[in-house]
Amino acid sequence: MFELEQNYKCGGRALFYLFIVHAWFFIISGLGLIFLSYEMYFGRLKAMTTSFLESHSTWYIDDFMISEWTVLLGISVIIVGYLVGNVHYRSYKFKLDEHAFHLRRGLFFIHETTIPYQQISKVTISRPYHYLFFGVAELDIVTADDRSDSNNKVRASKFLIPVISSPLARGLSKQLLAYASMSRKGQNIAPQYDDEDEYEDEDIEDLDGDEEGDE
Repeated sequence: MFELEQNYKCGGRALFYLFIVHAWFFIISGLGLIFLSYEMYFGRLKAMTTSFLESHSTWYIDDFMISEWTVLLGISVIIVGYLVGNVHYRSYKFKLDEHAFHLRRGLFFIHETTIPYQQISKVTISRPYHYLFFGVAELDIVTADDRSDSNNKVRASKFLIPVISSPLARGLSKQLLAYASMSRKGQNIAPQYDDEDEYEDEDIEDLDGDEEGDE
């Protein structure tokens, strides 16, 4: 169950998905450099590398040094790719308070969305086929103002949270609908923990909370 006034990101599975999607070029390039290093030191390129270095003896480097540098370069490229994916991951944060759901999008240009519980009509979770392999989903919140067909067509093309770990999406959907029902009945929403809403161990690892002062 999500705690009130606690900031959350979209889960470790979402981070892995964004890393693959936005950094695939860095991953392939980094692995290619690591493979090239292996070939230069152990494989078919060893003889060519040795011959080349012997013809440039004034460089004072050997095949081990050049192979090591290539490995380090490959690892550095993969790390850069991870940072690219992490930037996209950190662009989405959300929290719940006693009155509304808050979503913060962006790192440099911040866009904040606040949806009062009383206005929530339904929560939509979608899992395209390529999302199934990564255990992630899309999540959208439909409010009373979005019931018209024209607005639904617009909202269907862009989800409120485009990538979120599936266990988090299910838990968030359940909690938002419960809070929406309580709000319409005039009941106070306070931090409560129900054992039936407890995440399984593998889902708890996807929870990535930040203290509010860490933003």
